[in-house]
Amino acid sequence: MNNFWQNLFDAWEKSYYGEPIWFCSMCATLYAGIKHYRSEKSYWIFLGYTIAGIIIFLGATFCVTGLGLKNPTATIILESSNVAFCAIEIFLFYSFFFDSTDNTKVKVIIMAMLVFFLLLCFRFFFILSSCKFSRKNIVNLSFQLNVIEFLLLLAPCFYQFYMLFTLEPSVKNPIKSPSLWINSGILFYVSTSLPFLLAGDLLGSKDKSIGDALYSIHYLSLSILFLCISKAFTCKVSLTT
Repeated sequence: MNNFWQNLFDAWEKSYYGEPIWFCSMCATLYAGIKHYRSEKSYWIFLGYTIAGIIIFLGATFCVTGLGLKNPTATIILESSNVAFCAIEIFLFYSFFFDSTDNTKVKVIIMAMLVFFLLLCFRFFFILSSCKFSRKNIVNLSFQLNVIEFLLLLAPCFYQFYMLFTLEPSVKNPIKSPSLWINSGILFYVSTSLPFLLAGDLLGSKDKSIGDALYSIHYLSLSILFLCISKAFTCKVSLTT
């Protein structure tokens, strides 16, 4: 039992305690979501996103910590959890983007991009089941999916900002616009995580401590995203507004 907790804190220290900060932000978002209950679809999208994040975090953390970070099975669990979270994340975000626009062409493009990414995720799990890839290959493939996901999130995010600032706003005070909070959180999450992940992958091969430090930024940006979602929950108008 002592080894379990030691492994857990060693893993958290490696991420500069970014992981527990992320977990706390998800718990705060869950609390805000339950407190400010509403019946609209977008509410359930982001509440489901929060619950999925908590479940995946707890499951992956305790499984990997119990096995030890150097265990090959732990790598499979960790990277599978990462890809599963990416798939859930882009599916729910794209559902939100889909509901936020009335433009048919944009909806078709969103659906095409979503199907494309989900096929890549299925490909990852198919390759994983074939047992033909090494631990390094699995990590690299998972990393590539992260990068592709962030790139695919940028386009609809910019489109949402274009719509928010060119159309007549439904909410006069921008601070009270939940859509602005959500899109700002997603854009910050993507634009911050992407360069640091790329830099971490590049520099991590030369100095692992630098790579770990840069990767930890991902958890902090994810934490800010969840805090933006919790702020959106407190707004009194529809989340797509």
